[in-house]
Amino acid sequence: MRKIINTLKYGDKKVKRSLIIAILAGLVTVAFGVLTFVMSSMLCFFITIMAAFITISLVQTFMIAEGENPTVVAPKVNSSAEDLPYEPTAEIKPVVNRKKSKKELKLDSSAKKAKKKVGKEAKIPESEEIGQEEKIEEQYLKAPEPEESETAVDTQATDNDDEEEPKNTKFKVITADTAASYTKKKIKKTLHKYKVMKDHRMVIVDRCDRLHIYQTPAYVWIQDNQFHILLIEEEPRLLMVPIFRITEISYLKKQPADEENDYKLFKKSTILTDSFRPYLPDYNHSNKTTDLKAYKNLYGIFQGIYFTNNSAKNLFDLLGVDFYVEDKVTTSNKVNIFFKEAYKANIKLRDNILDANGYAESITNILDDMAHSDISHIEFKDTLNLMTKNKLITDEYANHYMDVRNSIRG
Repeated sequence: MRKIINTLKYGDKKVKRSLIIAILAGLVTVAFGVLTFVMSSMLCFFITIMAAFITISLVQTFMIAEGENPTVVAPKVNSSAEDLPYEPTAEIKPVVNRKKSKKELKLDSSAKKAKKKVGKEAKIPESEEIGQEEKIEEQYLKAPEPEESETAVDTQATDNDDEEEPKNTKFKVITADTAASYTKKKIKKTLHKYKVMKDHRMVIVDRCDRLHIYQTPAYVWIQDNQFHILLIEEEPRLLMVPIFRITEISYLKKQPADEENDYKLFKKSTILTDSFRPYLPDYNHSNKTTDLKAYKNLYGIFQGIYFTNNSAKNLFDLLGVDFYVEDKVTTSNKVNIFFKEAYKANIKLRDNILDANGYAESITNILDDMAHSDISHIEFKDTLNLMTKNKLITDEYANHYMDVRNSIRG
């Protein structure tokens, strides 16, 4: 009921219209249903059935319209903020374990040693980070060049979009003066006013052209099957996106960045900026001496809402959806799904979504699944060699899982 009221008050016109028509159709269905029982009329019965089908169709239309136009909810002003936490809660760290066979249990000791080894050696040296994906793509796969906008979801961002100054757009970027006004007490009041759940996360939205968001700190949480995004702009703005609309988190790599002019809000230290500072993007630089530009990697959801790489971990924790990467590696038919999954896990490692232990856990699950798969012995061995060659796993891991595969196949 609260969702219906919020939609009627603050929803888009298209959403409101769909909801009102659906409600009217529902009332007609109920009315003729009552008449069917009172008058025992077959005509009323058939009208009831038809009205019910129409109501269902209208409800589906309403859900689609709502998904395309996230509801912006106005806060309740008469709220108290006593004793409400403003710090983010502990992050969820899901661990997926699969049962091992008796033969595999015998290899547990060597597996632990290998896992420690990959944990130590997994992270790529900083000087090689910007070029690692290109090395895998160009040196070993040599597939056709991808489109520039290959990972965009609902909007196609261009270099010009990245370079636009917010003063010439509809972005309501929070000013330094407003940010300075956010004391601990004001932050508590804001979270209470917008009914931010205790189990929320802090993120930074780098951009969303369609919803006019630009380098904005935000709180995110899930409630009533809706993904809530509370944007801390000049006036806080609450967006709600239906969970069923968010089926994946996409990857937008090497986006042009301006280290001097980006995130000007954070040039000055305040309580608000200091609390969101850990979620600022990491800037990468090319190894090529002719390329002096800075780059950042972004992670997107429905409606082309792109978050910084240091915010992505919180997105994966909350949403639990697949990681979608579209480039020369993931679209190539020269490597199998196991190599692609290890490649994606490596992207997460370098963008601080996974730590060394998390990466080792992901690699363990991938190699364990590959060892139990139906791929041929030659493909299994070639995949391990390719993973080792591209620094996705260590030699110790490759040797261990070669033993696991041999023990399974006998």
